[in-house]
Amino acid sequence: MRFFIIKIKLRFNFFIRFQVLLFKKVLFIICFLSAISIFSSDLPDFQLKDQRNKVLNSKNLKGKMVFLLGCSYMDIVLCRKHGRKIYWRMQNLIDESEDFVEFIAFVDLRNAPNAIQVYIDENKSKNYESILLDTKGVLSSGIRPNVSWLRIFSRSKKQIFESYYKEVDDQTVDFLYEIVRKQKSKIGICVFILFFNCVEKKPQQAAYWREYLSYQKSILKEYPNGGIRNALFGNLTSKDEFLLQEKDNILSIDFYLQKTNQGFKNVLTTEKIPENVPYQIHVEYFPTSFRDQNTFQMKRKTVTILPFYSYLDFFHHIDRFQNFLRSDFDHSSKLTTISNTHRYLCSVSHCNSGRGENFSWLLYELDESTKAVYPQFYKRFDKLLNQVSYKITIFKTGEFLSGIELYNEGTKTFLKIPDTFAGYWSKPEILHIRISLFIQVYGLKIDIRNLGYTLRFYSSKNYEKVTGEFSKLPEKKISGRFLKIFPPGMVDWFIPGNMEEYFDQYFTLLVKGSEGKGGNKFESESFRNGKNMKVILKSQAEIFRDRFSPFRSSDEKDDQPSFWDILQETLIEDLY
Repeated sequence: MRFFIIKIKLRFNFFIRFQVLLFKKVLFIICFLSAISIFSSDLPDFQLKDQRNKVLNSKNLKGKMVFLLGCSYMDIVLCRKHGRKIYWRMQNLIDESEDFVEFIAFVDLRNAPNAIQVYIDENKSKNYESILLDTKGVLSSGIRPNVSWLRIFSRSKKQIFESYYKEVDDQTVDFLYEIVRKQKSKIGICVFILFFNCVEKKPQQAAYWREYLSYQKSILKEYPNGGIRNALFGNLTSKDEFLLQEKDNILSIDFYLQKTNQGFKNVLTTEKIPENVPYQIHVEYFPTSFRDQNTFQMKRKTVTILPFYSYLDFFHHIDRFQNFLRSDFDHSSKLTTISNTHRYLCSVSHCNSGRGENFSWLLYELDESTKAVYPQFYKRFDKLLNQVSYKITIFKTGEFLSGIELYNEGTKTFLKIPDTFAGYWSKPEILHIRISLFIQVYGLKIDIRNLGYTLRFYSSKNYEKVTGEFSKLPEKKISGRFLKIFPPGMVDWFIPGNMEEYFDQYFTLLVKGSEGKGGNKFESESFRNGKNMKVILKSQAEIFRDRFSPFRSSDEKDDQPSFWDILQETLIEDLY
């Protein structure tokens, strides 16, 4: 997952500034979802009677995992149905000699009419399972109508899972058993697996992001723009060809980071790269043409040594975060208390959150507080977000309506997460992405809809593989006339003679390639070795040698420190 975002960034070459915006927004979402500590609740203290007046005291649950299932008084039949399904299937899965699990059901009787109590009294002689009667709401603060509410607490009484269910099937229970199985080896310690962690700090993730960002910062500091930077990241243009070495009509560049006492040293080389360097890049460009456009066929390989971080960790947390948003109506205030990142963003922008019909949403909007703290950032993105509308949807095959959406409405950025059953996002095999853009710039209106991207995932004990490729040509409409008035700071523009034809060729190369065998694609392989991993990322693309980049400017300034620098540090602080 971490690397497909980078590839999306690298491929939108014709909108240089928009690609940076898109990359940073999506990268922020990844880091933000990974960093937020979601559950900090303990098992409530309670002493409640069941329908037969048998008392259960929470103090007697010491040393046990607790499954706590609740319903409103209108859904007592649903609670019994779900409770039976969970309990009886779990009996076939757990080892009672090792897995000390207590299954508790309760019903919220606050404001219940007398008829409900009569119903309970009439049925207490029947052979129904015990169900606690919560008349004062001790356990019932999160109860919702028409669903059951399940929480799971570890042996140390920390909440480790929460979800709402309309239905419970075998797959649901099997997923819940995985929580029991994983917790078995965690008595007294916390193992860094996002979905099952018993404390919310994630130092391994923090180490991954800190190391990865340090590599990128070293390169960007040495090569802040153009030339070498473009060549290293797969964006070579014709004017920079002289910077590369040529052999057999192939242009190439080799780079690595060398660790020193003062940090990292950037090394461009024509020699063989030494073994075990933390980060290395090899890029080849083969000059060719497609129809009437000069192009490069590009192949790129990076080898990176990083602290271990699995894409499964990210997806487990996405799943958990979705359940958190669904279970708490006051998202923003609760996020502010548990997340440095959310608190920071709310201090420099307008933030909000809420619930729609079967989905949750988060909002961040540029405002006067952004302008006061980061004037250059505000100036740049206030303009850009009013020129560009985008929508990115990530979904499983055939389940577009359950997809996560990232989109903007002017300077408002929204994250929309539909409700899904527990475990839905935990271990994807294939994910699809649809990208739509609407751009108004210098008289042009560029409407691009449903550009398709496909990701495939594979994981074993010490090996992971992620592949990605553009898989669907977009529908597009180009209208208006380009105003050839060069604003201050715009330099060396390439302007296509025929915009419609230019974009036809661009997307053909992006999705199909010049020979129809596939366009831009990547393959990322991770090999784990203890606490570290080696990541080998290979990518290929066909790109125009001269590209239309209407957002490129030579006079941009940045705040010191920048918005992105502080955001990155805050995200990492949340993980430590």
